[in-house]
Amino acid sequence: MKKLLLLLPLSLLLMTACNDAAEIAKEMRRTSVTLNNENQSTGKTAELLLVMDKTWPEEVQDTVYLILAKPMTGLPQPEPMFSIYQTEPSLFKGDYTRRANIIYLDVNENFTEPDCKIERNPWSKPQVYAHIMAATRDEAIGMLAEKCDEILQEMYANDIAKLQMNQAKTPNIELQNYVKEKFGILMTIPQEYAIAREGDGFLWLAYRTKKNDRFVMIYTSENKSMTRAMLIAKRNYITQKYIEGETKEVYPRVVEQMGLPTYQPLTLWNKSGAQLRGLWETEKDYMGGPFYQFSFINTNGECVTIDGFVFAPEEPKAVYMRQVEAIVKSVK
Repeated sequence: MKKLLLLLPLSLLLMTACNDAAEIAKEMRRTSVTLNNENQSTGKTAELLLVMDKTWPEEVQDTVYLILAKPMTGLPQPEPMFSIYQTEPSLFKGDYTRRANIIYLDVNENFTEPDCKIERNPWSKPQVYAHIMAATRDEAIGMLAEKCDEILQEMYANDIAKLQMNQAKTPNIELQNYVKEKFGILMTIPQEYAIAREGDGFLWLAYRTKKNDRFVMIYTSENKSMTRAMLIAKRNYITQKYIEGETKEVYPRVVEQMGLPTYQPLTLWNKSGAQLRGLWETEKDYMGGPFYQFSFINTNGECVTIDGFVFAPEEPKAVYMRQVEAIVKSVK
C-alpha cells in the first residue's frame, strides 16, 4: 500500500472508560489458552518438530519431507505450511517435548497395527502431538501420508492459538476499546497497530515496517448475504472507497483465478459465518499480496467483516498471514 494516509489523532482512541479495558482483559483470559509461562509451548511460528531416526536411508527421509511439504493456501508464491526441524527419537525429551507442533515417527516391531494418535497439550500449551506408531518404516510412512492433511490442519490451528496467546500479552487496550465501542465486538489487537483510516461502519488498522505492512479492516454492511460472490463484491467496494492509491482508479481488488479465493463456512466463538482466503492485487499498479477474512451477522442484523491482509513484496508471507489471521479469529 502507498504510505499516503494519515493516522487519526490518538485522542480518538481514548474515548472509553477503564472498566471497558478491564472487561476485555477479563474476557480474553476467560476464553484464551493459559498464559502460564512455565508450560507455554516453544518453537517458531510455521515450524514443526519431526522426531525421526536419522539413520534411515536418505531416500526414505526425503519421502517423509515430501509428504509434509504441503503448500499454504492463498499465497502469491508457493510456501510450505511448515518448516521442519528434525531430531532423533533418543533425544526427544526435556525441552523438545515442549515444542508447539510435534510429529513422532515411532517404528517398533511390537506394534501390531499402524496407528496415529493426535493429542493436544500433552506437555505444554498450546501443543499438537502426532504420534505415529508402526512395525516398519513403510507402514509408518503410509500412515503419515494418510493422516498428513489432518495433522497439518491441526497444527495450523495450533499456530493461530499460540499467536493469539502471545498477542494477548501486549494488546493495544485503547484501540480494542475503540473497536468495541464502534462495532460491538471484542478483539485482540497487538500494540503495534494504529488507525490508518476510518469511515461510517469502517475501520482500517495498520502495522507498518520498513519491509512490510500488515493490515486489518473491519467493516459492516446491511446486505446480509455471505455468498462467495457477495463477499468478494463487498471487499472490492470497500477497498475502492477507502484504500485508494494515487488516484481513485488505483485500489486493491480480489484476484479471482486458480480456484482463489477459497470460501468455507466457519463458526468462531459461537459466531456462525464464512471465511474467504485468497489474493489481492492493485488495479493499475503492481502491488499485491494475500488476505484472509471472516464475516458474520451481528445482533443488529448487519454483516460484519474482519479482514487481514499483507504487503511484503520481498519476504515470505506465511508467518505474516498467520499473524493477521490470528487477529481476525480473535473476534468474540
